[in-house]
Amino acid sequence: RSIVELATGAEHHDTFEKRHNFLQMCVWVYYDAEKKQILDFATTYLFDGNKEQATVFVDAFYPLAVTFIDLYKRI
Repeated sequence: RSIVELATGAEHHDTFEKRHNFLQMCVWVYYDAEKKQILDFATTYLFDGNKEQATVFVDAFYPLAVTFIDLYKRI
């Protein structure tokens, strides 16, 4: 398994569609989308409308994604 899958949970990567949605969310972070946009996307496409679960995930994922993407942009 990839380190991303291990860090974010295999359940978000076990189908093509889930991997695509996760990658789309990362692209939005890359292009400086607001956290609320990421939360809305995660609620709809990763957590089947469960905003509480999406909030917990985004609260953990978003700061890490921003940090790693900022480092990547500096290379």
